Amino acid sequence: MIKHVAPMKPKILLGFRVLIGGVALSMIPACAPPKSDVPGISLGAPDVGWSRKNPEQRFGFMAAQVQPRMHALFEAYDDGYAEDFSCQLCHGEDAEHIDWKMPNENLFALPADRPLEASREYDEEMTEFMASEVTPALKQMLNTGLGEPVATSCFSCHPTE
Repeated sequence: MIKHVAPMKPKILLGFRVLIGGVALSMIPACAPPKSDVPGISLGAPDVGWSRKNPEQRFGFMAAQVQPRMHALFEAYDDGYAEDFSCQLCHGEDAEHIDWKMPNENLFALPADRPLEASREYDEEMTEFMASEVTPALKQMLNTGLGEPVATSCFSCHPTE
């Protein structure tokens, strides 16, 4: 036997809608990007250091944290990077085929000893930017969270001569 269920009264229905709407609105901050002057969203296990991230977390972290921050740094250095910035800038055109391996053999090769001096001879302004902005930012991002520290240097990205 089927029981007849009386329709909800408009007042009760309105209260239910307000409750559901309030719950939905309270969840918005959880979906919002972290408050920061650096772009990026909290993907890729940001509380886990690079050394402990699995491949999926590493990919998410690079896409959500590293790429936006590096883009902002490079664009501030030279606005020519505003539209022409991609993962391939650091990882190379064949990045997907080599599984994003670093260092990138297509970047300027540096001598094992005195790499900064050789780089300054090649391009002093870019070397200062890389040494004072890019490398410290990368070191900070890769070493945020739990895990063994990751050494970060010129040779994290550049091959050795």
